Amino acid sequence: MWSDVADVRKLMRSRGVKKEPGWSWIEIRDTVSVFVVGDQSHPWRDSIYEILDSLTANADMVDDISELDAITV
Repeated sequence: MWSDVADVRKLMRSRGVKKEPGWSWIEIRDTVSVFVVGDQSHPWRDSIYEILDSLTANADMVDDISELDAITV
C-alpha cells in the first residue's frame, strides 16, 4: 500500500501537481485550534506531539494484541 502512495506522489511531482496541505482543527472550551501539516508554530506543539506519540504507541499495542488473539484462536 505505501509503495502505491509513493508511486502516486512521484507521478504528481512529475506532472507538476501540487497538493494542498492537510488541515485539522479541534475545539476545546470554545477555543478552536487549527493545525496545518508541517506547521510547528503552535504554542503547545511539544505537549501535543507527546500525547500523539502515546496514543500511537497504545494503538500499536492494541494491534499487536489483536494479531496475537487472531493467532491463538
